[in-house]
Amino acid sequence: MKKTIAILMLAVLLLGLMAACGGKSGGGSGSVGNDPLLGTYKFSKMGNMPVQEYAELLELSLEEAQKFMIIELKSGGKGTLSVEGEVQNITWKTEGEKFTLTAKDENNRDDTVEGTIKDGVITLDLEGEFIELSK
Repeated sequence: MKKTIAILMLAVLLLGLMAACGGKSGGGSGSVGNDPLLGTYKFSKMGNMPVQEYAELLELSLEEAQKFMIIELKSGGKGTLSVEGEVQNITWKTEGEKFTLTAKDENNRDDTVEGTIKDGVITLDLEGEFIELSK
């Protein structure tokens, strides 16, 4: 039963991620050069549930649980978002600690999710639900 509830929670969060703030065009770029923000960020926390607890709940290894969501930030404001193994191209930008991620939805419209990026952690705000990804 716990596994079913966790999967349902994830499905709701995924829908929120992919359709959260549709209609905004956020395509921009992060800083170019030796940007310390560039790199791979893996799922580390959902709400108050750390990835270790998530892994135990779904009977996954820690490595498998971290692969639930991966964001790779590349130079020029480009990158990829992988959710449960499904990879999508994204654009991203920052303004101070504010982080904006934009992906195309199934109708080729921009879907934008905002959050923060600080100290190697991206926190995405999915309509009041928070997901953290760490370097």
